[in-house]
Amino acid sequence: MRKTNVFISYARRDKQWAEWLRERLVKHGFRIWTDSTSVPAGESFIAELNRTIEKSDVVLVLLSPSYFQSTWCQQETAAAAASKVPIIPVLVEPCEVQGFLRNYNWADLTSDRDSGLRAVIQAAEHLPAQPLA
Repeated sequence: MRKTNVFISYARRDKQWAEWLRERLVKHGFRIWTDSTSVPAGESFIAELNRTIEKSDVVLVLLSPSYFQSTWCQQETAAAAASKVPIIPVLVEPCEVQGFLRNYNWADLTSDRDSGLRAVIQAAEHLPAQPLA
């Protein structure tokens, strides 16, 4: 059985959104990676981050003012783009979308969470899944 491997990239201030999405996506059969639940103590965060992004089927980018202020978030997005991993932007707080992400259509959780969640699920389900290790 194959599951879609999803990496959630988010700013610390948006952790509640990452957890909200993770819970719902797991119920829909997705395999989720977030830094708060997936990096064991003593592991190199950067090495694990790069390995995980490369193995992901998709990266969800949680857009907010905090996201664009975070150097880590920018590095995660750049790593996904460099690895040619599909990116699904998800608006969690109104903001000016910056950089190459302006060229993407995004799912909007700010006006209608259910509709935004459906948009994320539909987009992620239409991507080819990696086999589970």
